[in-house]
Amino acid sequence: MILVKATEENFQDMRKIRNQCRKYMTRNNNTISKKQQINWFSSLNESTKPYLLVVNNNYVAYGIVKVENELILLTGGVSKKFRGLGYGEELFKLLILESKEFNLPIMLEVLKTNFRAKKLYFKLGFKIYEEDDRVFKMILGENS
Repeated sequence: MILVKATEENFQDMRKIRNQCRKYMTRNNNTISKKQQINWFSSLNESTKPYLLVVNNNYVAYGIVKVENELILLTGGVSKKFRGLGYGEELFKLLILESKEFNLPIMLEVLKTNFRAKKLYFKLGFKIYEEDDRVFKMILGENS
């Protein structure tokens, strides 16, 4: 299992996984087209780092580490056929490691209805610090 940076050769694979996970997205749960993905990828800068989790030459998950408002925002998802196998936990552990270089607090957002993801984030040391009617904002605890 390895986390690799998304590149021009594989960023459409990232889009496919993201679209499989779109109903769990907190900000934009629309389907992303190939053209939208191209535009997004070409606009990236050092504040946004896209990744793919590779297992046995398969892209099983995607993740993004993004600097936003003096915080690191993590997002990611696992391909439908690889869910329930522990890859989400491994993905977020690796994203947390990648985030450390920024030396900023690490946060993420999760739908209140996404019980599986909430359980994982609590296990990894995240705590709820803000909420609205549909989303919890969670921040990684000091000792994680």
